[in-house]
Amino acid sequence: MATDLTALGGRLSILIEMTAGKTRDLGTPSAILSMAKDLALAFGTGVGKADQIWYDRRVIAGGADDPLNLVATLLSPITGIAVNFDLVRAFAVYNRSDETLTHSGGSHTATDAGIVVLDTGSTFQGPCKTLAKGQVLEAGGVWAAWNPLAAGWNVADGANDIFQVDNEDGSDEACFDIVIVGEST
Repeated sequence: MATDLTALGGRLSILIEMTAGKTRDLGTPSAILSMAKDLALAFGTGVGKADQIWYDRRVIAGGADDPLNLVATLLSPITGIAVNFDLVRAFAVYNRSDETLTHSGGSHTATDAGIVVLDTGSTFQGPCKTLAKGQVLEAGGVWAAWNPLAAGWNVADGANDIFQVDNEDGSDEACFDIVIVGEST
């Protein structure tokens, strides 16, 4: 099913700015680091384009997992119709477990729960070469990746369509925000 959106555009950015200094007898010499990378996306398919977006705030019980099927089960937060990704162009996951927040199902009380993104239950690999262990995000951690190439990261129904997030904490619930941007089938 092609996209039900009629427009989608935006910019994915990462910015790191740091200033380092050392107090000395005659002053404080310093160095400034600035690293920035932007990926602009226009509506459509192909290089630099996307026609699907899905995002949500999720809560996972202690020791549980959250398998997200990238084909036909995630509902668009804009239209309410199922999102069908053919490829993923970019994603970001923000572990907000350390915050007290509200979400569509209620509220989350701050914990120190860590999560694992693209863990062993995932069939979608994205930027991971192996799924033996995904990316660990401690409470407050952020992980983002994007693929500007025309091929993006392939999604195939029933083969590599599960983007799984696991709660590493055996008792405390975890809360995270997730955004996935890509192209429709």
